Amino acid sequence: MLVMWSVAIPMFRGPDEADHVSAALYWSENHDWPGFKEMYLVDGVLEARVASGYRLYMESYVVLPSLTAADADEVRIDLSFDELGQEASYRYNKASQHPPLYSMIVGSVHSATKDLPWDTEMWFFRLVSVLLVCPLPLVAAAMARRLGAGPPVMVASALAICAVPQLAFVGGTVNNDNLLAIAGAWLSLGLVSVLTGDLRVRTAAWAGVAAAVALLAKAWALPLVAVVVIAYVTAGVREKSVRKAGVPLAVFSGISLVGGWWWIRNLFLYGTLQPSGHREPLPEPVPFGEAAMTVVQRFNGLFPTRFWSLMSIKTGTSAYPQWVPSVLILLLLACIVFAFVRAKRIGVKRTTLTVMAAPVALALLIMIGEALRFAITTGIASGIQGRYLYAYITPIMVIGMLGLSTFVRRSVRLPVYVGVFAVVFSLVSFVRAISYHYGDSRWANPFSAFSDLLAWSPIPGAIVVCFVIAVVGCAGWALREALIIRS
Repeated sequence: MLVMWSVAIPMFRGPDEADHVSAALYWSENHDWPGFKEMYLVDGVLEARVASGYRLYMESYVVLPSLTAADADEVRIDLSFDELGQEASYRYNKASQHPPLYSMIVGSVHSATKDLPWDTEMWFFRLVSVLLVCPLPLVAAAMARRLGAGPPVMVASALAICAVPQLAFVGGTVNNDNLLAIAGAWLSLGLVSVLTGDLRVRTAAWAGVAAAVALLAKAWALPLVAVVVIAYVTAGVREKSVRKAGVPLAVFSGISLVGGWWWIRNLFLYGTLQPSGHREPLPEPVPFGEAAMTVVQRFNGLFPTRFWSLMSIKTGTSAYPQWVPSVLILLLLACIVFAFVRAKRIGVKRTTLTVMAAPVALALLIMIGEALRFAITTGIASGIQGRYLYAYITPIMVIGMLGLSTFVRRSVRLPVYVGVFAVVFSLVSFVRAISYHYGDSRWANPFSAFSDLLAWSPIPGAIVVCFVIAVVGCAGWALREALIIRS
């Protein structure tokens, strides 16, 4: 499914994709990382954006209403990024506010693919994200197993990861959220291991490696790392032994500092953990009440869709009516509440569930607080993104499936219910996305849109068709396996 999205979505339609591609090219060429607001987009990337269907309008790049086969013949350029230009442009690259690890990984691919046409090379960049994200369902299943869940909940947890189309969409694009998602998943597995009594130094070591990678991916790793420390303290209280928890905590903390140095550096250089903000402040700050109302309205209007199914559909419309993602958010929240209420029945301590959910709650508080700060200083409540929670997607879904298992009368039916929802929601979302991005008009006929998709594809159309067939076949296989578990 990730590979399918990597081919189907037009280039540069992923969140901040131009910034991350440019940062990878910059790293490959220069092998250094400028400070905040000191890196500029590479000229070749801006040229490639135009060739992907963007147009420069009033100093901003706007996308064409739709992409057709005729558009492909007119604007596509079969040149490499290097041939399009490696000089710095006049536009800031927002990726410079993040650590460089993801750009280093993608930039290392450039040395092997730099002679390819830009769109084909960018597809290979996207495949890096695919490889990073694809283990998420297995990590979710392992987490459920660690909590004592049986096969139905394990499989449902894995399938629940596949039930978030926006996660698969972002996973098929060039974005550092993907490195954070997999590192956060492994770190969350370490968190659960500690909470369930695993205080071995070996576990602390691999959890520390995951933490170091996460910290060198994005700032949203910080809440999760902090909660892992809390988990060791919780385990020490349960064991009534400082030594049993203190030694692995020291090992975890020491290895984590391999990535944590970046944030200590930011404190010395900028006086803050995460320098951000690319808009100039207003002459007078916005009143608190007005700013808070702006944040509430934008959060309610944007967050559910951006978590479930944004898919770069941003021009005044969306793939689904607003109530659809909002209801899904409420259902997931209800499942999490069920897990807490019936913790004794599912055999998991409430303190364990609380610590597992703590990074999500902390991240939401930070997100809302930062949006409020931006709203007061700039008048715009920016920074409200559902994908920021993908660092904690595995514990979210595992807790939700544990709660749902207590609601379903026969737990063996759980994988079937979740699997059917995942398959239907994902395939419908895929059809909605391509019929928006391709065709003669917004929401074109999906069959006509698919032919236009093939015209824009960075790889041969026959391979794209094979990917689609493979996704449908694998979906059927997954449902068959769920039915076998039921029987």
